[in-house]
Amino acid sequence: MFVTAAWACLLCCVGAGLADPRPERWVERCGGVHALCRYIDRATLEPRIDRKFEVALPFSEGLAAVRSEGKFGYINSSGDMVIAPMFDLARAFLKGHAEVVAGDKAGIIDRTGKLVLPPNYARAIPFAADAALVRPGKAIVPASFGFPRFMIGELLFERDDPRYLLVDLLSGKILKDELTIKEFDFGTFVWAAQPGDKRYGLLAPDGTWKIEPRVETVGKLHGGRAISRRHPMRRDRPGRSNYSRPTAV
Repeated sequence: MFVTAAWACLLCCVGAGLADPRPERWVERCGGVHALCRYIDRATLEPRIDRKFEVALPFSEGLAAVRSEGKFGYINSSGDMVIAPMFDLARAFLKGHAEVVAGDKAGIIDRTGKLVLPPNYARAIPFAADAALVRPGKAIVPASFGFPRFMIGELLFERDDPRYLLVDLLSGKILKDELTIKEFDFGTFVWAAQPGDKRYGLLAPDGTWKIEPRVETVGKLHGGRAISRRHPMRRDRPGRSNYSRPTAV
């Protein structure tokens, strides 16, 4: 009897469409008279959080950045504002930290809203639980309507190979400076080149090299592997290049 009841319950759930309770699986939807945003369940399209935000960004680690009355704060899965709206820009949490912008400077906060890295940079990207990649200068704040530029992609719009510093969040110590960085996987490694060197290596959050700089062209990490190329393509052998096999990391 117990088995029969269990199967019946399972079939009912499948037939009705099981709602996903995890906020990371919810999606933001904006519209209506005032173009406000809400969150709905991706699977069932059922409303989860009412329409009340000017901008709503995806949930990450149980929190979501939203804009209210012109400023960004963070809500929990109940829709409660747990980090007060005080930032001009904000982005997703990664390993317990998030990049925020106040005025024209970027810094990093923790899940309580405390600044663990003061807003003194153009970019301040959390890298693992206790490190960050920062770029000196002023942050670019877009118009009041629309998504901030750095929320679309990490380095998609970077030009002229801007230089980054690798900073330890606990001590504030600079572990590496004048780095050119490419695609990276948060919490593991970043493709980085040292000053005056066009070769890239895989840099760990503690400043050590997983793979010493030796490749000139690098690709995104997929399942612990990435395509890399050590030298320019050879022209003396038509139809062939010297792209290496995927590098295991």
